[in-house]
Amino acid sequence: VNSEKEYNYKDFNLDSAIEIALKNNRTIKNANTSVDKAEAAVWQARTAASTKVTAEVTQTKLEDGQQRGIKNATIDDINGSHIKLTQPIYLGQADRAGITSARLGRDIAKASRTLTKQNIVMAVSRAYYNWLYAREVENVGKMDLDLAQAHYDLVNKRFQAEQTSKYELLRADVRLAQYKSSYLSNKNDALMAKLSLLKLLSLPMDTKLDTTAKLEIENIEANVEEDLKNAIDLREDLKISRARKKIAD
Repeated sequence: VNSEKEYNYKDFNLDSAIEIALKNNRTIKNANTSVDKAEAAVWQARTAASTKVTAEVTQTKLEDGQQRGIKNATIDDINGSHIKLTQPIYLGQADRAGITSARLGRDIAKASRTLTKQNIVMAVSRAYYNWLYAREVENVGKMDLDLAQAHYDLVNKRFQAEQTSKYELLRADVRLAQYKSSYLSNKNDALMAKLSLLKLLSLPMDTKLDTTAKLEIENIEANVEEDLKNAIDLREDLKISRARKKIAD
């Protein structure tokens, strides 16, 4: 059974783009690994004050006639094993400091993962909207080109009927050439925007991508004081800095 989710690339939306990026992006996978390592570091720090058990087994093989070095030694003396128990008595609170640092390190790893995800969402959103914008510019360029072509055809017919001058025909021809060049540039920009989005999503460059989404204007009421407070409380990079300061303390 194929568990991979099917996405509608013929009408590709921003939610799908973000979902694919969060699933496939290698930076996020690395961040997940860092969180797992930080979790393991916490468990390792907890063992600083615990009893440690070590075991050792030795075996010595002696050739026939070789002196064993121990008087009246027997074959049983060749093998040996022992178990060693170690219990720290006083660590000067180094164990507590180690656990606290490990926990703060885990918080940093989790905050870094969240920050990575936020950066990916921002990058994908910008790439997606750049793609939509480039498509809109391409469509406008196509309309301008069609108008320039229609204008040239009209002026050419009037020129053939000796109703306008050669100068007007040349002006229409130059205008048509300019719009052709501009439209070609717009098409290339739209293609590059799509390729940039596909690269960010780790999708094949030949993926056929289309959408019915359109750019819309959204009015946002800004509250500077509230936004600043939320930024100080919620920004992951500030959380990381505060955690690092605690580790240093």
